[in-house]
Amino acid sequence: MIWVLAAVAGGFGTVVRSVIAHRQPAPRATITVNIVGTVLLAVLVRRSVGADVLLVVGLGFAGGLTTFSTWMLDAIKLAVDDPTASPAHIGEVAISAVSIAALLLA
Repeated sequence: MIWVLAAVAGGFGTVVRSVIAHRQPAPRATITVNIVGTVLLAVLVRRSVGADVLLVVGLGFAGGLTTFSTWMLDAIKLAVDDPTASPAHIGEVAISAVSIAALLLA
């Protein structure tokens, strides 16, 4: 049953990501979901929540929210739509790296 809840939470995370992506331009939307997902995971790990909560909220919701494939797709779309957007690429990669570092340090 817990895996079903994780799958439902993952679906909900992808819906939230989609809503954010339709309301903000590509780099900003990706950065937003990566930061929110990383902070959420850091809070869960820091508070030592139970394994079930970590599975449903961390793996399910946050995983659906912050998929790597979305980050890569947005980076490719940005490069195709605006070849002069290399500073945006650098910023997107830097923010993602900071988010990963924050998770590792939590």
